[in-house]
Amino acid sequence: MNLAPDKAEALAARLRSFLAAQPRVRVVENDEVQLALDGQIGGCQIACEGGKVVAHFWAPGRSLVRRIVEARETKGALHLQALRFGQREPAPLRLESAALPPASRRGRREFRSRVLAAIAREWAGWRPSPLVGLELTSGLAREQGEQPLEFFLFRHRHSIAAAVASPPGRSQAVVDGALIALLLWADRLPSQCEGVPVSHMMLVLPEGQCGPTLGRVPVLRDAERIAVYQLDDAAGHLRPLSPLTDGNLESVLRAAPAAARTLPAAAEGLWSQIRRLCPRATVTQGGDGVAFRLHGLTFARTARGPEAMIASFTFGLGQAAHAPGWAGEMRSRPLTPERMDDFRAFLLRLDRERGPDADAHGYLAQCQPEAWMEEQVRLELSAVAPRCDERCVYTQVPSLRREHREVMDMLTADRDGRLRILELKASEDIQFPLQALDYWRAVRRHQKTGDFARRGYFPGLALRPDPPLLTLVAPALRWHHCTGALLRWIAPEVEVERVGLNEDWRQRLRVVERFQHTVGIDGGPSDASFSFTRPLRRANR
Repeated sequence: MNLAPDKAEALAARLRSFLAAQPRVRVVENDEVQLALDGQIGGCQIACEGGKVVAHFWAPGRSLVRRIVEARETKGALHLQALRFGQREPAPLRLESAALPPASRRGRREFRSRVLAAIAREWAGWRPSPLVGLELTSGLAREQGEQPLEFFLFRHRHSIAAAVASPPGRSQAVVDGALIALLLWADRLPSQCEGVPVSHMMLVLPEGQCGPTLGRVPVLRDAERIAVYQLDDAAGHLRPLSPLTDGNLESVLRAAPAAARTLPAAAEGLWSQIRRLCPRATVTQGGDGVAFRLHGLTFARTARGPEAMIASFTFGLGQAAHAPGWAGEMRSRPLTPERMDDFRAFLLRLDRERGPDADAHGYLAQCQPEAWMEEQVRLELSAVAPRCDERCVYTQVPSLRREHREVMDMLTADRDGRLRILELKASEDIQFPLQALDYWRAVRRHQKTGDFARRGYFPGLALRPDPPLLTLVAPALRWHHCTGALLRWIAPEVEVERVGLNEDWRQRLRVVERFQHTVGIDGGPSDASFSFTRPLRRANR
């Protein structure tokens, strides 16, 4: 379905023109807002080559890639026909204008004025300069309904200083994105300013939302150049925050899970029925009882609370109960003898819609993809981490005391005793590398204090004192295009490996590419500072 070269160029130009003319744009698919972009700094990359027009939209925590084949414009909207990866028939996609109301624009101007005045007092002698080089920060400034980050550039003699501020009341994803925006912008600025270096970098963040950023700054290269502040509106000045004290990441390391135990009689009886109807299901037993899962999605578990007085187990899809086509009764409910027929029908449908042969774009096939990927990684662990000791693999330990994480983490060790962290992500996410740093820091802290041996982890294996190896795992076509640039900002202490998987990993997981990031002689955050090793593509096992 390739377009003629001139038609493809015209379509790409139409997309760019519409996006450039709108202060805010919503991306709507299946009549649902998928993400919102800020027209001031973009949020979309349009590529046109070989008769194909590909649009990559992104915002904090979300990303969407579509091949555009047709466009029709109406007042305030651009109606597109778009193809997903691997899809043969195009589906509707709509870009809608979503300009900020006057009150929001007024609030943004007032916030910007207060921050600008406070920064000018902090950087006395520096003069404000017009903004340049903001392209790579696209999509980091906004979630749906939220105003963008604010950018400030100052000059002093032969140096430049960059600052990014997040208004109060924004989501944690937007606040976390301020550091990413600053790093990417600092990479871009010297080329836009005749090679003048960025000597100072500043973040101005809302009170109570600084913890993740304060924890990440110390494990970044050139951390001494990055200062974090809060704006004191009453006094009109900036209050400095210390990354080394205020940013300590709180984590909990529970006792190591006990060895597999025999299932209780009631669970064993239910398990035998489940295996007949849903052969790919798995069962686990822990401190909170027995859980039955299909590719990481829990569908039945030991009853708790008042439901335990009605039945031994409950079944249902939990949050997935709102899946299109699934009736409301699929929510969690007691598994009584009267509901066994409903449970069997539920299992058969679940097995059909969350199996490797199911529609890859179906709701249940897309639900909790990291949990499914974790199951597949365990099956092919020798391919993902060839030196790994497969006897000791732990999931979500230590646990982080903060809001829900959208990445799945696995902790293991190589056969020589070096700790290895595997962070899994099934879709494009610009925050993936820095989210992985949170978990690396938690593991490193527990390693230094000897918590793993004390809590019963890695029995019979002497752990080395070396810093853990961080392995990022994602489909090879699903890395966010800024991932490499962000990894170049990570401190040399953190050794990072990237493992790319085949796109159809749900059927059978294979490693198709592997990058080893190593620091160069100069240690600077430039492309030349890193070497990337990619073996020949091959099918593993």
